[in-house]
Amino acid sequence: MNPASLVRALLACAFIVAGADAAEPETKPAPEVMPELGPLEPGRVTFFSHDVMPAGKRWLNEGEALPAETMRWTGSEFLLPRLPHRYDDWGVRDAWTGPVLARFAADVALTPGRHRFVVRSHWLSRLWVDGRVVVRTKPPGGSTDGHNPVGAVVPPLLPGLRPVGYAQKEVSGEVETGPEGKCRVIFEAILGGKDARPEAGELTVAVFSDDGKSCEVLRPAGASGGPVALTDEAVTAALDRSRSELTALDDQTRRAAAESQDAFWKMRHEAGRAWAAQHPAPAVPAAAGHPVDSFLRAKIDHALAEAAKASPEEAKQFHSAVLPVLRENCFRCHGEKEKGGLRLNSREAALKSGESEKPAVVPGDVAASQLIARIRSSDSDERMPPKGDGLQPEEIATLEAWVKSGAAWPAPPLAPEEVAAPPVVDDAVFLRRVTLDTVGVPPGEMEVRDFLADARPDKRTRAIDRLLADERWADHWTGYWQDVLAENPNIIKPSLNNTGPFRWFLHEALRDNKPLDRMVTELLLLRGSEREGGSAGFGYAADNDAPFAAKGQIVASAFLGIELQCARCHDSPYHSTKQRDLYSLAALFERKPVTVPKSSTVPAAFFEKKARESLIKVTLKSNESVAPSWPFAAATGCADDSSLDSLMQKPSDTRERLAALITAPQNTRFAQIITNRVWRRLMGAGIVEPPQDWEGHPPSHPELLEWLAREFVAHDCDVKHLARLILTSETYQRAATGQNLKTTPEQRFFAAPERRRLTAEQVVDSLYAASGQPMDVEEITFDPAGQNGPKVQISLGQPRRAWMLASLSNERDRPSLSLPRAQAVTDVLEAFGWAGSRQNPRTDRESDPNVLQPGVLANSLVSTWITRASQGGALAQLAVETSSPDALVDAVFLRFLSRPPTPAERAPFLNALAPGFSTRLVPAAEVKTPEPPPRLPRVTWANHLMPEATTINNEIERRARTGPPPDPRLRPEWREIYEDLVWSLVNTREFVWMP
Repeated sequence: MNPASLVRALLACAFIVAGADAAEPETKPAPEVMPELGPLEPGRVTFFSHDVMPAGKRWLNEGEALPAETMRWTGSEFLLPRLPHRYDDWGVRDAWTGPVLARFAADVALTPGRHRFVVRSHWLSRLWVDGRVVVRTKPPGGSTDGHNPVGAVVPPLLPGLRPVGYAQKEVSGEVETGPEGKCRVIFEAILGGKDARPEAGELTVAVFSDDGKSCEVLRPAGASGGPVALTDEAVTAALDRSRSELTALDDQTRRAAAESQDAFWKMRHEAGRAWAAQHPAPAVPAAAGHPVDSFLRAKIDHALAEAAKASPEEAKQFHSAVLPVLRENCFRCHGEKEKGGLRLNSREAALKSGESEKPAVVPGDVAASQLIARIRSSDSDERMPPKGDGLQPEEIATLEAWVKSGAAWPAPPLAPEEVAAPPVVDDAVFLRRVTLDTVGVPPGEMEVRDFLADARPDKRTRAIDRLLADERWADHWTGYWQDVLAENPNIIKPSLNNTGPFRWFLHEALRDNKPLDRMVTELLLLRGSEREGGSAGFGYAADNDAPFAAKGQIVASAFLGIELQCARCHDSPYHSTKQRDLYSLAALFERKPVTVPKSSTVPAAFFEKKARESLIKVTLKSNESVAPSWPFAAATGCADDSSLDSLMQKPSDTRERLAALITAPQNTRFAQIITNRVWRRLMGAGIVEPPQDWEGHPPSHPELLEWLAREFVAHDCDVKHLARLILTSETYQRAATGQNLKTTPEQRFFAAPERRRLTAEQVVDSLYAASGQPMDVEEITFDPAGQNGPKVQISLGQPRRAWMLASLSNERDRPSLSLPRAQAVTDVLEAFGWAGSRQNPRTDRESDPNVLQPGVLANSLVSTWITRASQGGALAQLAVETSSPDALVDAVFLRFLSRPPTPAERAPFLNALAPGFSTRLVPAAEVKTPEPPPRLPRVTWANHLMPEATTINNEIERRARTGPPPDPRLRPEWREIYEDLVWSLVNTREFVWMP
């Protein structure tokens, strides 16, 4: 027997073992006929998909109709990592309705003779070659309850081939090809089903070489590029290429579908521009320079002038003694809201009468001032403030002395040096700041070098425009909206207040630069798939007795600056909002009257035997029906009347009406809310604080806020236009010495931006970006093969940026279901204030320093991975290729701190790196590439309860702690010094703070 025949015989034996499913008899529909697909694109594999196959575990019988073709696209190889995403007719992500028939087809060039093909598939599949079925695989079987056997690692058919993927069958078969030199190959697979997700799971068709000693992924005749060996390295590169092509296809599909709404939104934005023209913004103050700087300078100049008029002693007394008493004891009810028709947060308001019809303050007359009478009253029903023991005697004496002296309310003391503008930052600081603020990661080494060498006077504006056009803008902003909108997906069995993963809707809307009014409208209309990435996921609230009330609270705080959290169960005690406001908003959202659940109200027993009247009021009874209505006309300036009908496609739809009421140009609050959120994200403090609750919190710069908001409306609600106005201002580019968060609105001047720490996502993404390492963590799922439907388990995909991570809880914290590499990254995120579970909306995270933050940067697994010059890593390659220790120091500083080192910093680095630099490389003949550890069986939800599952995952965790092997080309003693120096830069304060 010749060698080739021997190899074929051995492969046939391997086929009998590895492909036993194919050898089993099965009931086949008759007759089987290879699909007639007509001419195919030369040099490309054509992919076809057919949604909703009538049967998921068998092929169609004769006479059964094949569903219409859903989608067609092309690729380079017979290799499919995933299906393209589905989108509805507005371009919002939807779900495949399984089972899905996926077909790959191409005309392939093969030498005449016998050829062995191999198929890898988790699903029912078959491979046709010139009209004959060569390979079959059966549909998946087994339990999904956790007791499925932990399958042994299946060795590939040849040593060195890419291992068979989890839950995949590897089956081979032979076929004789004729002398034509070309044959048609069609591969078919039925993915998913009623209770399974259509996960492709790396569907592969490959062919062995004629001598049987190697195997390549099947490619069409005339394909560009070289062959793709069925090895880890080659297939990984091909999969990356395929994913990029699929992403481009998704973009094309989504954007083409979104064009169906472009005419409507063109009309909406024309109406917005017309409204803005009819309601002009305040004039920019007559000062040279950028409009933002002019508004800020005008307030500073006015405040300095007013402070100069006031008596220094009187101003100091009022602002250090009187105003703190009023603010601490009165403003909560009579400043942030107008309880009893009275406010006490200005002199003009305090001189007026509330519902008692008696002035709160009569200058010079203590006895006639109701403020004094109420704080001195011994009657618990009359005394103010209503809670606690009342004011202390010294506080009462302070207020009495103030009234008696005339109740002056002078401007606060202000010295010119307090509002002096700090210098504009240098180019390196500017570039790092603006890059982090726009795309969420620091600039690359070459970006810094090119920018510092650029002598053009407009290079900062050019950099801003380039960064605003960068698609990574979406990565940076998605995490922010996830917090604000309480995106809270669970990858297994949704429970209390879990949402769908509408992160994909947010990311794609931001990536496509959808106008924000359009994004919000499509969010509120809850389109697409609830559990697979559409905006419908926002409307989902698992185990919530009033889900649309929960969403109403989120919408109000995010886009209206109205706090409704308390109104879920009772009227707000410290706000003017009522319980009815929330439920009428919920009814608009739900498109029908809603009732107040018994579990979401304060029981009557709470109010019994109270010593005094409770601040809490319950004005809706349990199970009372509340009709859809708009409760916020006064706060927003937008009434629910027929004038809005032209801004809607279906005015009778109360949900669309709600979206129009929120996003219409007449709603001046919406544009100002978005403006304030963008301003705060870039400047570190809001013009209104806090951004989610505006009641009783006046803007520090009302004219600037209104001007920016009008610009936003007049430019079609383009957030990037708004950001550009702020980023190009001199104020944004000044040294971060601001104290704006520590002051009242009157004393908030924005002479400079705030000093800011990077967000948790920025910290993690910056670590990976600076080191040049990809985020190599597990797919965020416990069910990678899609054996359970999306209502039970989902996949959040393979994270490449921090916003893609989520809570990794698995109900009972089973060790066998841990994802140790992903958990290591979330540990860093959590130390810096991120939370994987967002049951409530939030704008601010915990930002106080804690001991975990330096701990995770110094000693975490992520820190180890990032700072190691690992095999094949960018840091190791940098050390190998750089020509001198001086150049290496420069490169590392530019990567991690976005600037060259100072002379004082350079010296110790050179002293450490220079010795041994010339001999740092191991001679090529002596380089010993480390062997990869043995492959382990995969543990998933289907088998996690088996005894060996925890043992396997413990080993996976041990390997994660060990981290990647160091690069064998570098001598260990020099490499460790190099890694220590990289580690030292990661652990500087400068790395985690915005410059």
